[in-house]
Amino acid sequence: MKKSPFVVMGILVVLVVVLAGCANAVLFSGTSVNRMSVSKATSWTTTASYVDGNESRTVNMSADDLAALNVTSTNSSGTLSFTITQGDAKRTVDISGQFSGSIDTSGFTAGKVSMRLDYTSAKDTNISITW
Repeated sequence: MKKSPFVVMGILVVLVVVLAGCANAVLFSGTSVNRMSVSKATSWTTTASYVDGNESRTVNMSADDLAALNVTSTNSSGTLSFTITQGDAKRTVDISGQFSGSIDTSGFTAGKVSMRLDYTSAKDTNISITW
Protein backbone atom coordinates (compact mmCIF):
# COMPACT_ATOMS: atom_id res chain seq x y z
CA MET A 1 0.00 0.00 0.00
CA LYS A 2 1.47 3.32 -1.09
CA LYS A 3 1.20 6.15 1.45
CA SER A 4 0.40 9.68 0.46
CA PRO A 5 3.20 12.22 1.01
CA PHE A 6 0.64 14.27 2.97
CA VAL A 7 0.20 11.44 5.51
CA VAL A 8 3.97 11.14 5.96
CA MET A 9 4.31 14.92 6.38
CA GLY A 10 1.43 14.93 8.88
CA ILE A 11 3.15 12.28 10.99
CA LEU A 12 6.42 14.23 10.91
CA VAL A 13 4.67 17.46 11.96
CA VAL A 14 3.00 15.71 14.91
CA LEU A 15 6.33 14.18 15.95
CA VAL A 16 8.08 17.58 15.85
CA VAL A 17 5.30 19.21 17.90
CA VAL A 18 5.46 16.45 20.52
CA LEU A 19 9.25 16.66 20.80
CA ALA A 20 9.19 20.46 20.97
CA GLY A 21 6.65 20.29 23.80
CA CYS A 22 9.00 18.10 25.85
CA ALA A 23 11.33 21.06 26.42
CA ASN A 24 9.03 22.33 29.18
CA ALA A 25 8.03 18.93 30.53
CA VAL A 26 7.40 18.53 34.24
CA LEU A 27 7.87 15.03 35.65
CA PHE A 28 5.64 14.15 38.62
CA SER A 29 5.80 11.17 40.98
CA GLY A 30 3.44 10.71 43.91
CA THR A 31 -0.16 11.26 44.94
CA SER A 32 -2.13 14.42 44.33
CA VAL A 33 -5.63 15.90 44.39
CA ASN A 34 -6.56 18.78 42.06
CA ARG A 35 -2.90 19.30 41.06
CA MET A 36 -2.06 21.50 38.10
CA SER A 37 1.45 22.36 36.98
CA VAL A 38 2.09 24.95 34.26
CA SER A 39 5.54 25.18 32.74
CA LYS A 40 6.59 28.10 30.51
CA ALA A 41 9.89 29.41 29.17
CA THR A 42 10.79 31.43 32.29
CA SER A 43 8.30 30.25 34.90
CA TRP A 44 6.83 27.20 36.58
CA THR A 45 3.68 27.27 38.70
CA THR A 46 2.00 24.47 40.61
CA THR A 47 -1.21 24.36 42.62
CA ALA A 48 -2.80 21.45 44.48
CA SER A 49 -5.41 20.75 47.13
CA TYR A 50 -3.21 17.91 48.39
CA VAL A 51 0.12 16.57 47.18
CA ASP A 52 2.65 14.05 48.46
CA GLY A 53 5.62 13.25 46.22
CA ASN A 54 7.88 15.27 43.95
CA GLU A 55 8.08 16.91 40.57
CA SER A 56 11.07 18.08 38.60
CA ARG A 57 12.04 20.10 35.56
CA THR A 58 15.33 20.69 33.74
CA VAL A 59 15.92 23.98 31.91
CA ASN A 60 18.74 25.94 30.31
CA MET A 61 19.44 29.10 32.31
CA SER A 62 21.64 32.05 31.48
CA ALA A 63 23.65 33.84 34.17
CA ASP A 64 20.90 36.50 34.27
CA ASP A 65 18.24 33.79 34.72
CA LEU A 66 20.16 32.30 37.65
CA ALA A 67 20.49 35.73 39.26
CA ALA A 68 16.73 36.29 38.89
CA LEU A 69 15.63 32.89 40.27
CA ASN A 70 12.77 33.55 42.68
CA VAL A 71 10.26 31.32 44.53
CA THR A 72 6.94 32.31 46.07
CA SER A 73 4.90 29.65 47.86
CA THR A 74 2.09 29.07 50.33
CA ASN A 75 0.58 25.95 51.87
CA SER A 76 -1.71 25.38 54.84
CA SER A 77 -0.01 22.22 56.18
CA GLY A 78 2.69 19.69 55.34
CA THR A 79 6.15 20.49 54.06
CA LEU A 80 7.53 21.83 50.78
CA SER A 81 11.11 22.07 49.62
CA PHE A 82 12.75 23.43 46.48
CA THR A 83 16.05 22.00 45.23
CA ILE A 84 18.22 23.26 42.39
CA THR A 85 21.16 21.18 41.13
CA GLN A 86 23.84 21.45 38.48
CA GLY A 87 26.66 18.94 38.55
CA ASP A 88 28.10 19.02 42.08
CA ALA A 89 26.33 22.28 42.97
CA LYS A 90 23.14 21.77 44.98
CA ARG A 91 20.90 24.05 47.00
CA THR A 92 17.77 23.00 48.95
CA VAL A 93 15.40 25.52 50.52
CA ASP A 94 12.45 24.82 52.84
CA ILE A 95 9.56 26.76 51.29
CA SER A 96 6.82 25.52 53.66
CA GLY A 97 4.13 27.84 55.03
CA GLN A 98 4.72 31.17 53.35
CA PHE A 99 7.91 31.80 51.43
CA SER A 100 8.89 34.56 49.05
CA GLY A 101 12.45 35.24 48.01
CA SER A 102 15.35 34.75 45.69
CA ILE A 103 17.37 31.54 45.68
CA ASP A 104 21.12 31.66 46.31
CA THR A 105 22.67 30.38 43.08
CA SER A 106 26.33 30.98 43.94
CA GLY A 107 28.33 28.07 42.55
CA PHE A 108 25.98 27.65 39.58
CA THR A 109 26.88 28.64 36.01
CA ALA A 110 24.88 29.25 32.85
CA GLY A 111 23.64 26.00 31.32
CA LYS A 112 21.33 23.10 32.21
CA VAL A 113 19.85 23.32 35.69
CA SER A 114 17.55 20.81 37.38
CA MET A 115 14.80 22.04 39.69
CA ARG A 116 12.80 19.79 42.00
CA LEU A 117 9.84 20.33 44.31
CA ASP A 118 9.35 17.84 47.16
CA TYR A 119 6.02 17.61 48.97
CA THR A 120 5.16 15.80 52.19
CA SER A 121 1.40 15.77 52.88
CA ALA A 122 1.15 19.35 51.60
CA LYS A 123 -2.32 20.92 51.52
CA ASP A 124 -3.60 24.01 49.69
CA THR A 125 -0.31 24.42 47.86
CA ASN A 126 0.52 27.34 45.53
CA ILE A 127 4.05 27.66 44.15
CA SER A 128 5.43 30.10 41.61
CA ILE A 129 9.02 29.86 40.38
CA THR A 130 10.34 32.53 38.02
CA TRP A 131 13.71 33.29 36.46
